[in-house]
Amino acid sequence: MVDRRGLSARASLYVDREARRVSLTTVARVESLAGRLASGPISRAHPVLARTVPRREHRGTARSAPGAAERGRRRAAAGAGGGEMSAAFLNR
Repeated sequence: MVDRRGLSARASLYVDREARRVSLTTVARVESLAGRLASGPISRAHPVLARTVPRREHRGTARSAPGAAERGRRRAAAGAGGGEMSAAFLNR
């Protein structure tokens, strides 16, 4: 939520765990001349940022997650309980 000099913005994040999808919705309301002036550059940059920021964050998250070899070692160390660990990993 942002309220500054004639420009109000809101963001809503919806996470569907079953479908493994995330939806981000943003709304901006211009309330004055200063808000109109600020919204010009924002409206040009927003589509680019709305696509690139989630991709970059996804890559960072994917890189920090354990690789297949590490998950295999953890499953082997867990023995018969490996299936529960896999479900817990997917439901983070």
